[in-house]
Amino acid sequence: MIIDDDKKALHLLEHIGYYCLCGYWYTLLATPKTDHRFKPSSTLSAAFRMYCFDRELRQIVLGEIEKIEVAVKSQIDHFFSAEFGDQWYANPALFNNKILFLRINETWACFFDEQLTACSLLDPVPNRLIVKTHFLTHLGNAFIIRG
Repeated sequence: MIIDDDKKALHLLEHIGYYCLCGYWYTLLATPKTDHRFKPSSTLSAAFRMYCFDRELRQIVLGEIEKIEVAVKSQIDHFFSAEFGDQWYANPALFNNKILFLRINETWACFFDEQLTACSLLDPVPNRLIVKTHFLTHLGNAFIIRG
């Protein structure tokens, strides 16, 4: 592999890492790949450009996924609020997984006790905040059911 700038190469290895970068220079290997020899014109700059492209693509895709996530969580909150009122998350009858229900509510109680003691206006916890922060990790696994 051709390394045009030793200082830049060292910087990339220190800040991105060998194992992260080596995935991008796989396409620069000569065949058979198992020999671990690079094609004659392979450069570290080419591998870094692939890394940058992948990073930018990831940011675009994750940005779009985040928009979908927000829309889905908003629809879930809207539906359950319309069906069961704005305190639906505090009703254990709506959850199949009672242990997870307790964990969610205990987590929120601890969070607000520790972090927002000066903000008594947030008692009870706003349902939109519950959905927006816990949907994928907790509520999505709680299998919320209709009463």
